[in-house]
Amino acid sequence: MLAKLAFDGEGDADRQRMRPTVTFLKTTLIFIQINALKYFHSSACIITLLLLSMYNNTFAANCQPTTDSIAPAICSGDTFRLAGNVYTQTGSYTDTLTNAGGCDSIVTILLTVKSPLTTIQNLAICQGDSAQFGHTWYYQSGTYSDTLTATGGCDSIITLNLTVNLILHQSITITICSTNPFYIGNTPYDSTGKYTDTITSSLGCDSIVNLNLTVKPALAVSLNWDALYALNLLDASSGQPTAYWCHGDYPNVISISAAGIPAGGIFSGAGISNDSLYADSLLLAGHVIDTISYFYSDGNGCSQTAVGYVNFLYCLGLQQITGNSTITLYPNPTTGQLFIKPENLPAGRQGIQPQTTTIYDVNGRIIQTMPFKSEADVKNLSPGVYFIELRSNGELARKMFIKIQPL
Repeated sequence: MLAKLAFDGEGDADRQRMRPTVTFLKTTLIFIQINALKYFHSSACIITLLLLSMYNNTFAANCQPTTDSIAPAICSGDTFRLAGNVYTQTGSYTDTLTNAGGCDSIVTILLTVKSPLTTIQNLAICQGDSAQFGHTWYYQSGTYSDTLTATGGCDSIITLNLTVNLILHQSITITICSTNPFYIGNTPYDSTGKYTDTITSSLGCDSIVNLNLTVKPALAVSLNWDALYALNLLDASSGQPTAYWCHGDYPNVISISAAGIPAGGIFSGAGISNDSLYADSLLLAGHVIDTISYFYSDGNGCSQTAVGYVNFLYCLGLQQITGNSTITLYPNPTTGQLFIKPENLPAGRQGIQPQTTTIYDVNGRIIQTMPFKSEADVKNLSPGVYFIELRSNGELARKMFIKIQPL
């Protein structure tokens, strides 16, 4: 604001009186005209102070403060400065400045301090491989960090947790049976020898297997019904899988341990308890044929199971003569021709040939009677079990045979 002082008058009379006048122009310019004497001494100082006081009061009454707000953002570790003040933490601050018109300018600062971005990566690689992280290649397990610049211009800190999985080495020494190959991965091994194979472990890396393999030949396990036939426990033909048991001709409970080869295995099947076959109970229960299994293991991983069959029959008293009289029939089973050879007829009858030959079915029904011949044609018989009977001077002997279908 400007003030103008003017003194008018030149005479002594005018010096005795001062007549100040104040004029305001546009509320900021003050013109003061004072008519006074040319002598203006200490009264001028008083007037000046009064004018300054009037100026300050007038200016303060007409100066209005301004307000503003700003929202700066900085990165963690940086500073924000305003009018000599320093700010480093997120928050709301107020600062007072002087604007262009000389009045107060109140500024509100809404400061945001951005934390650095952090990322954790977990990575597993195999021994011999490497991982690139930033501009560096890493080969060993450990924790590594790298600092990049994010989109907003602040730090981006990446941490790598690297695991290097070692190549696995495994040695296996094993003995197997030739019927049970040893597998490494999907590859079977069934010959004695030393082998090296590489497979993929559960971690996705190489696993090297060194195999020392011993292969034993397969076990020969069988059911030998001939051994039971020799003990007069049931009827059987050499090498055939099926044996026959006649009610009334053989014991009701048969020990079958002699039939298992090699000895020491385990029998299983209907009517089997330990090594005994309860044949009569099975027949009474309606069983016509029983499947018998014989399992044997040598303790070295080799095992085998043999399977045989026993037919249970009502033979209605068709019982082979006890003593030394026997009949040899061959081939048995037969497809058509059956050769008959009587042996060891009763004492005093040697050299005398049987007079008749009779063929019975399993129910004791006579199928055919004919004069004895050393050969019988049975090709017209239906496949099944039959008995042949030889008579000689009141003595008789019977033998079972089996008729099978020609191939």
